[in-house]
Amino acid sequence: MQRVARLVARSPRLLQLRAASQASASDSTTSSSIATTKMESLLASDDIPVQKRSLSRGLAMNKFEKDFMIYPEYTETDDLRNIEGFSKVVRDSLERTVDERAMEKAGELSADVIDALKSSQISGCFIPKDFGGLGLTYKDLMKINEELSVDWSIATHCTLSQMVSSLLLLYGTEEQKEKYLPQIASGSLKPAITFPAAAGSLTSKAEVHGTSVTGIEGILMAENIKAYGAQNADFLLVFAYVKDAAKELSLQCFIVDRPYSMGKGEKWEMKREETLGLKATDVSRVTLTSAVLAKNMLGDNGKEVANEALSCTRMPVSAAAVGYGKRVLEDIAKIANETESLITPGLSLSAHSHVHRLVSQLSLQLYALESAVYYLAGLLDEKLPIVVDVESALLHRLTRAFLRSTTTALLEILGTRAVDSRELFEKRIRDVATLMALFDESDTVEQVAMSTMSTRTARQGKQSRSYSTIRRLLGAEKTMADLQDPKLQHFIAEHAHPSLQVACQELEKSMVRLDAVLTKLLNTEGKQMQVDYQSLERIVQVLENNLVMVCTIARASRSYSVGLRNADAELAWATWLSVERGRDSWHQLNELGDFFDLFRLNSSMLKSGRSVLEWGGYKIESPVERNW
Repeated sequence: MQRVARLVARSPRLLQLRAASQASASDSTTSSSIATTKMESLLASDDIPVQKRSLSRGLAMNKFEKDFMIYPEYTETDDLRNIEGFSKVVRDSLERTVDERAMEKAGELSADVIDALKSSQISGCFIPKDFGGLGLTYKDLMKINEELSVDWSIATHCTLSQMVSSLLLLYGTEEQKEKYLPQIASGSLKPAITFPAAAGSLTSKAEVHGTSVTGIEGILMAENIKAYGAQNADFLLVFAYVKDAAKELSLQCFIVDRPYSMGKGEKWEMKREETLGLKATDVSRVTLTSAVLAKNMLGDNGKEVANEALSCTRMPVSAAAVGYGKRVLEDIAKIANETESLITPGLSLSAHSHVHRLVSQLSLQLYALESAVYYLAGLLDEKLPIVVDVESALLHRLTRAFLRSTTTALLEILGTRAVDSRELFEKRIRDVATLMALFDESDTVEQVAMSTMSTRTARQGKQSRSYSTIRRLLGAEKTMADLQDPKLQHFIAEHAHPSLQVACQELEKSMVRLDAVLTKLLNTEGKQMQVDYQSLERIVQVLENNLVMVCTIARASRSYSVGLRNADAELAWATWLSVERGRDSWHQLNELGDFFDLFRLNSSMLKSGRSVLEWGGYKIESPVERNW
């Protein structure tokens, strides 16, 4: 089927950013919500149906676009062969030069690794040809990032370069792009970035003092702010607070070049932090003083730049996690096949059922993650969706869950060997733990849920939340019917391989159930939903399940159609994932039902955690305690 290219979006959030850049400061987005941006008004417009603009938002409203059931792929065989050859060159060069123990001991990437990255032009992969880069597609970038996870310090180093390059492309002036991007692409200029300190923080701060009335012109003073890559950086992206005309603090991003000869009053000091893992990754605390002008600003809204800095790392890190997962499963398979069982002499460890279960779970998670990564990358290459902000956030959740599972599998299958300091498994577990701490996004649930529901509200109009008892009970009866016996409307199975009929039915049932529950919750709870984290988390879990079902069904259908070697296994895996995810969605939505308001499960769970925090710990008396 011929795809129709809709509105062009170079980045997952480019349309959102371009629209928001024209908004006033009072309309600017916050880090806790992506639902308040100008993107929502665009999604609410009636010129293009929401299901053609956003996959997850459409599914949440029980709307289906058949084009999304076609798995994106390379249209030219030569393009695929070229990137496979390039990936092999990167893989071979890194395998020859990477010494994980030596780099961890040295606390930095070795000269051989840096030369290998430079000769492969890794820094230029993320930059268009107009600025001296390779101008690779998103699918190409995912293939490259898989290879970079041979060591997580290498992957984070390259992700930092990609992050800064993306921010310059989206927000930089032509002068800034021409100055920095060609040198980043060639590897002659090393970037670094800080992350915003909380306003009013007692331990770290970054502010611009002496701001002129007509524009930015003052002294940027940063104290003890966290930075990545600052030790050997040639320039630094610094987030600092600036007082506007109303004397209120607004966050801005500044490009600060490293002063190699300190002028009067200038300061550039760094203190390396000691992390559990990723010891070859530069994580520092920076204190600096530098004069800044308006031309040093990157964009006109620091909050948007900071949000995009987090957003643009999601797909590269997810692709790296795919490569890491493949290596973990290869190691587990090799050790399990070669290690004799302690329980049953004469058999290998791979003969045990519990090993089969753990490997099955990890393999299915990897299949789901890989399917989602290349699905979203392909959509971006075809410029099919306008926004994939929700999908990239869901991808981040999938990645974190998968990385946790790799650690669990290593510990349960390898036992003490996984934590033996003489083995690389122990080092890699520490690296994964540190990576998850560095790229933590604790507000993802609120972002995804509120963004999805705000689009729904804008589309359907305001609903009355004052319901009589009879009307409430009748509405609950319909919701119960939709949950227990959802009726198929879209017949998605017609657009996939016949063997995937059950999987497609599970997807469609999940869509109907989510639509029914969201309708009830928005009508009865309204804004109260914003503070009900437990309900929001369940909604996001269902959205994640829907995304996994779409990606795996589309992938398995394509694999069988083109005759891939393990297509039969893919059909079985996609069916199992869809059934498992569909049943999980049913469970999550059943708990959200609360049809007759007889109990408030979510609130009681939240209050339990709040009580423990207020007590200062777990203060429930011992079961053998006496009060007399």
